[in-house]
Amino acid sequence: LILIDAGLPEPVLDYDVLDDDGRFVACLDLAYPALKIGIEYDGDHHRTDPVQWARDVDRLDRLAEEGWRVIRATKRHIFTMSGVVVVQRVRTAIEARRSR
Repeated sequence: LILIDAGLPEPVLDYDVLDDDGRFVACLDLAYPALKIGIEYDGDHHRTDPVQWARDVDRLDRLAEEGWRVIRATKRHIFTMSGVVVVQRVRTAIEARRSR
């Protein structure tokens, strides 16, 4: 809702990214598929669970290999900072991808 309230297009929820061969790469929390922009909310367990952390590193590398720009957000970004940083990062990514 923060993105929509800021005037950005509505993202797709729980978007499955597939590679060129149709193999599953990742499920993104929010995505702009046509622009290959993903937004991920990382709860504290992404930082404190070593297994989750390792999975995230691998998943983010695979997404980058597929040409995705992933913007990560935490509780602080959303609630303490009112989403301002996330909105700006998403806006900048959309503008950059559209200008290519």
